[in-house]
Amino acid sequence: MRKLNLIFVILIVSLTACNLNKAPESTATDEAPPVLPIPAFQQYIGMGYFFVTTEQIGEIPANSLVRIGSAQLNNEEWIYNIASEGDTLFADARESQLTYAPYVTPGAPTPTAGFHGYMGMNNYPALTKEQIGDIPANTRVRVSVGHFDGREWIYQVVMENETTFAEARQSQLEFAARFPPEGIPTPTIHVIPSPTPTQ
Repeated sequence: MRKLNLIFVILIVSLTACNLNKAPESTATDEAPPVLPIPAFQQYIGMGYFFVTTEQIGEIPANSLVRIGSAQLNNEEWIYNIASEGDTLFADARESQLTYAPYVTPGAPTPTAGFHGYMGMNNYPALTKEQIGDIPANTRVRVSVGHFDGREWIYQVVMENETTFAEARQSQLEFAARFPPEGIPTPTIHVIPSPTPTQ
């Protein structure tokens, strides 16, 4: 009887040790965090008029050229904040309500600005081909900044009096004399070493 009790005690101790050594069940979930969808029109947010509305959106009629100012995720759908030409009308559009304008090739790189070598410089490399705002035709202007609107580059130009400003399209400007399209090359500085003094 004593031998049987001893075997029973050993069995209980063994089962208790097994339970202590058993790995606790994990309470943490192994699910990966949700992957946010990428906006289909991400490349063109904050740029020019790359899109046409497929239907009336708010006060913006169908078949209107629009640009995307920003985007926000609404549950699992991206909503685009759009503006009509001239930034006169604004609305929130779904992806299905927009399509690319006929002149846009999706994914194509932005063309280089014609006056990229002169933007922000203190010279007057451009000549107006026609009246632009208050700036007469055949007037030399300075190019301060520019942006691509999906069709051509648009520049902020300034007359030599530095008080008359206008917004000009690339097609409304040409290069003035002595201003090459590639920009003025940076002058090369040649350093001539001083002769070593003799002792």
